[in-house]
Amino acid sequence: MRAGRRCYLILLLAIFGLALPGAARADSAVNAAAGLSMDVRVGYNGAARLGAWVPVQVTVANDGQDLAGRVEVQFETGSPAIAFGPAPTVYSTPATFPQHSHKRLVVDVPIPTALRTDRVQVRLISGNQTVLQQAQGFTPISSSDLACGVFDQTLGTYDFLGSLDLPGRQQRAKVADLTLADLPGQGALLGSLDCLVVGDINLTSMDSAQKLALTSWVGNGGLLIVTGGVNWQQSIPALPPELVPVHVTGLSALSSIAPLDQFAHVGDAGPGPWPVAQGTLQNSSVVAGSATNPLLAVRRFGAGTVFFYALDPTQEPARSWAGNNFLWPYMLSYANTPLAGAGYQQSFSSWGPTPVTALGALPNLNPPPPVWLVLFLLGYGLLVGPLAFVVLRRLDRQAWLLVLVPLTALIGTVATVRLAAQHQGSDIAATEVTLLRADAGSPVAMSHTYIGLFSPRPQAIDLHVPNGVLVATMRRTSNQFGNATGGANAQPPLQVSEGMDVFVPALQLAPGALSTFTVDSQTTIGGGIVGTLTADGQVLHGQVQNRTGQRITNAAVVVGTTVLPLGTLNSNDTRSVSTALPVGTATAPGNVDSGVAARLYPPAPVSAGGAEDPRRDILDRVFSASSFSSGGTQGGALFVGWLDQTPLHVDVRQARAAMRQLTLLEAPLDLSVDTTSLDTISSALMSEHSLLSVGVTQAQAGHYSIAAGGSFGVEYDLPSPAHLAVQTMHLFVNGGYSGGTPLASGENLGTISAFNWTVDNWQSLPLVAGDNVYQGAGNLVSPTGQVRLRYSFKAPTGSTASGVDFTQFALSINGSAS
Repeated sequence: MRAGRRCYLILLLAIFGLALPGAARADSAVNAAAGLSMDVRVGYNGAARLGAWVPVQVTVANDGQDLAGRVEVQFETGSPAIAFGPAPTVYSTPATFPQHSHKRLVVDVPIPTALRTDRVQVRLISGNQTVLQQAQGFTPISSSDLACGVFDQTLGTYDFLGSLDLPGRQQRAKVADLTLADLPGQGALLGSLDCLVVGDINLTSMDSAQKLALTSWVGNGGLLIVTGGVNWQQSIPALPPELVPVHVTGLSALSSIAPLDQFAHVGDAGPGPWPVAQGTLQNSSVVAGSATNPLLAVRRFGAGTVFFYALDPTQEPARSWAGNNFLWPYMLSYANTPLAGAGYQQSFSSWGPTPVTALGALPNLNPPPPVWLVLFLLGYGLLVGPLAFVVLRRLDRQAWLLVLVPLTALIGTVATVRLAAQHQGSDIAATEVTLLRADAGSPVAMSHTYIGLFSPRPQAIDLHVPNGVLVATMRRTSNQFGNATGGANAQPPLQVSEGMDVFVPALQLAPGALSTFTVDSQTTIGGGIVGTLTADGQVLHGQVQNRTGQRITNAAVVVGTTVLPLGTLNSNDTRSVSTALPVGTATAPGNVDSGVAARLYPPAPVSAGGAEDPRRDILDRVFSASSFSSGGTQGGALFVGWLDQTPLHVDVRQARAAMRQLTLLEAPLDLSVDTTSLDTISSALMSEHSLLSVGVTQAQAGHYSIAAGGSFGVEYDLPSPAHLAVQTMHLFVNGGYSGGTPLASGENLGTISAFNWTVDNWQSLPLVAGDNVYQGAGNLVSPTGQVRLRYSFKAPTGSTASGVDFTQFALSINGSAS
């Protein structure tokens, strides 16, 4: 009997064991029957720059039942988390997936500068359940990598760009094939790319948002290469006309491209025929060809560059032309990406250090004064007390007190609640600091906004911003003493939803803590700032007009370190500018940023309330040496002013917010030289852009401190040198070795490298302390007026110097009218 039971038990266990795999197979069948699949692509062709905004494209195919939910994206950040680094954040977008649907979604996310792995987690959520999850890898792009996006109907035709050796760079270019659908509607989302090539592709359906994004991206430092050829009508007319260097009017077949052969240092390419797009120049310079038949033309647009190449490089005979190995590295050399592995992380558009002091200068929460409550209580006491008793006694109606007292109490309670609701103070103190950057005359401005939120008590809020903007957490919450409120796992990741509007729901604010965010967007500012300055003899003169459509206060023009106040500019106001030409550069470290900011605003740095005006801190950050070191620009001619209205409207829900808004507009002005009366362009008229910073302890325009073995690189942008035949370049160097030993005039400092644009490579020049004179320097100035220098310090033989401190590093160009 007992043996029979044992056999029966074994049989049951065997049946149950067989059923387990069957159950697992059933679950798999259910999942398979759901018919869900997901394809993920990060950035551009699987590549994305660290520290930049990138689109994550998620394509979901649903062959099963209808599904509603959201797609979530999260990067795996480095560990351990930095105490004051960005908080872990999940970005999501809501979506519905009907039966038998195939839907493409785009979630815009910022890539952290430190990652645990090179992959992103993507989840499809329905309700509170994860329906589908995928980990997608990507190729990270560092700050010194050169990344190019290519628009061409034939994929892979520009892959040869990735095999070219680029002078002065450690890495070859990374190439990504793109379609028009990959072109975003925000310029900041192109931050992973240094250049864009527009080839044989149909762009006629490009929308206005994409055109604005392309314009703002170029204006903030992008390199755009536009090609011609047989099918030029499909692409060039669709581009923003202000970008293209040549107004193309037709197609012709040339029997010779001798100007291109000569430019590329190759032999005669033969009779062709060579199909080229022909047109007239538009505010550009001819590199090869003529003004009436430009084969290669270039123009400067803001901080960026645009090339026009009249041929189609993917079609014969241009495809096999021997000059391609020179032409393309030459055009790519105009990208202002750092030359080598820099000691900093450069973002697409350097906005300078965070204005922490300005964000901490919070508006008053304005709690209601207690006077009205005291007066109400006194009145209530008199009404239901002595006054009511006296009146009712005269009327012989003392019994009415039994009704009057509770009725008066009810009315008083309702009135007190309503008065409290109308006069209550704010729950949240919010500061919004917006920096706008636009090229002179351009209606499109890049916008970077810092948001600081302070709460005196614990509470949860919803933060809403307009649709299409890019919201990132800037740092973890910190209390007023600067301590982090929690570790990496103290609270769940923040949620940022990118739906009809962009919002951060259920944001937990700790008492006495400052939570900060950044918002990137692009905006239109009417006709912008219109102005041109001309250096004529010993005078700098011109006009500036405000066409933004709103008032600008404390406006000024900054030329080098010279500040020209303009006061308040109402809409359409025009101011004339006239001053003696600024001479030289700063002679002492640290004076450029603080000196310019102090002269700009405010006249008295302390406000009536005794607190420093936050606008001073914002200006200090914009003009700081740290901004320059991280890829920013100093010098040249710059319009600066404070707008009355902010382009970004932040909505704090679930709480009452006291908001302070500050908006600073920066607009580089066109600066030209009248060569008939001025033959020297000094460093005070040039803008400077950092290209390399390795082992540099301090860098700002005209001042560099370099450790032994360190290197720095700088690009000078000259004012428009129309009809200036460059003859001589002067580089004045002064300073001392680390430790205080001054440089003696004529002391040997080794060599400095200058970029020779005609051979597309660097050449070494001798460098001594004092005035260095380089004859025949025309080859060192590009057609768009750029000069590039780089220097590495090695201690002289027998010297123990650990570095060198250049307190003057001033470039000037001499020439004659041509």
